[in-house]
Amino acid sequence: MVKKFVDDYLDHKFILSLNDPWFVNIVNAKQNWEDGNLVSLSATQTLNTKEGRELKIIPVFVPNTDYLVGYQIDVNDLSGPEREYLEGYFLVSFVPTSEHFTEWLYNIVDVKMSKIDVQVSKISWAETPKSLAVYSRPA
Repeated sequence: MVKKFVDDYLDHKFILSLNDPWFVNIVNAKQNWEDGNLVSLSATQTLNTKEGRELKIIPVFVPNTDYLVGYQIDVNDLSGPEREYLEGYFLVSFVPTSEHFTEWLYNIVDVKMSKIDVQVSKISWAETPKSLAVYSRPA
């Protein structure tokens, strides 16, 4: 489950915080929220989309749960460099340092494993061979 999740959503992606002060400049879009949920992005530049300047957002949940882990930008209406650029992002609600990423990944695995009554005790994430973050179950 974890390998598939990483492969499908994170591998070769730029993990970007929704709260990054440079978000608008990096993604060239402003966030649109409804009832506390990110629903779309309004492009700050002209995009070659069917809907003009509106980019839909796809919420990503832990499989078979309602636990929201982040968002993808729906690039189905895009082509060329715009599509390639915007499909390279995975949007999260935290600053994606190794330490925060490890806690986030712990929560994903914990939610999934709780469905089969397994308690996760610890997650380790090696960013490089010399950089390791560990998150353990809170006491």
